[in-house]
Amino acid sequence: MRLDYRTQSEEIQQLGREMDAHRKLLGKEVPSGHVWHCSISLPPGDSTDERKLNDAEWEEVAKAAMNVLGFDDGVNSPCRWIAVHHGKSVGGNEHIHLAVNLVRENGRVARTGHDRTKLQRLCAELEEKFELSVVEGRGRSARRGVSRAEWERAGGEGKEPDRRWLARVVSGVAVMAQDEPDFVRSLRGAGVDVRPKFGDPPERSDVVVGYSVARSGQGPEERLWFGGGNLDRELSLPRLRERFRWVSGSDAADVWARPSEQRVPDPLTVRAWWSVSEEAADLVERLRNVPIDDEAWRVIAGDVAGVLALWSIRVEHDYPGALAAAAEALADLARPRHEERAPRPRSMPNDFRKIARASATVARRGHPTSDQLALLRQILRVMELIEVAQVAHHRASDALGRLNDARSQLQILQLRPALRTTSRTSRMVREQGGQGIE
Repeated sequence: MRLDYRTQSEEIQQLGREMDAHRKLLGKEVPSGHVWHCSISLPPGDSTDERKLNDAEWEEVAKAAMNVLGFDDGVNSPCRWIAVHHGKSVGGNEHIHLAVNLVRENGRVARTGHDRTKLQRLCAELEEKFELSVVEGRGRSARRGVSRAEWERAGGEGKEPDRRWLARVVSGVAVMAQDEPDFVRSLRGAGVDVRPKFGDPPERSDVVVGYSVARSGQGPEERLWFGGGNLDRELSLPRLRERFRWVSGSDAADVWARPSEQRVPDPLTVRAWWSVSEEAADLVERLRNVPIDDEAWRVIAGDVAGVLALWSIRVEHDYPGALAAAAEALADLARPRHEERAPRPRSMPNDFRKIARASATVARRGHPTSDQLALLRQILRVMELIEVAQVAHHRASDALGRLNDARSQLQILQLRPALRTTSRTSRMVREQGGQGIE
């Protein structure tokens, strides 16, 4: 219903009395207060007449919040609640207020523990469902928000916007690269246009201090450029240099300045794939000796995220699935806290570089071969170790739950009979000569 506080104050007061009538009848007092309140708002960009939620959508938001918080979930005795849509705030944000009487109909008092966390998760789901801008930093993620306009430009039906696709490519190529020049060449080889950002003149006019990327093959009017830090805070050039200990010199500056320089990983033979899988198995055994409370697990999670991001780009394309979900969850788990800004330990080499290069050559169509599945099994073993370490750190989080879900989907992937049709051929040619990885 719509009520005007200027002319319908009596009706509004009656709603308040109905909200509290049962509590007064029961004589129930709550020392800490019997009213729970919060507001849910949209950013100004999603509060325009063209994009704002309608009444039915706001109703869905309110009911979803009451359900996830357990106030009116169809299981427990319900609480009385009301949602008030005030329209725009002074700052231009469309918003609603939710008020709940914590005394349930049966007289019990509802619990409010972890309400903020539950609402954060719900808001993340609603952002995706209604194609709203994603709030930066929700959970531990530092992915930049995607506006509704970007989702609309992507065309819908599960296709991801350029910003998300580019973030997957950049994060994977960074793990694969030997150094900064190789990073630039490999980005171009992966279908990404790259342009450098130079420092302020005159002292730093020849020093690359940042970069921006766009998908190749688009016209000037269609192309959208994103700075590395606008994809994800961890993908800014200073952070990449710090993380991988890249040394920026004249060689790197020359490559940044020459758009024609690119590198495309050569396809691997079956023998090379098995070689990478065997090295990955050895790596898993070495990782078992890393103490579960070692900060190195954060670095490992970030490297595996890059490996799966590259694999996802090859086989899931613009429609991210389990591989992309696992990569995103691992990236969130790898993200340093504000007090953990240390780069990769010198004793922690990038053991996943060769595996990342292999991931970048997975066939774009068809099912993975048995040799590729063998490598995927080793990656899944590493993911299990990462989960154990995260739990040991008491870092159970939404990202950890998402990682577990994605790992389960990838395990199912291995069991599909269709994926094993090439195993006989793989065994026949396994001993043939082939090309390795540089």
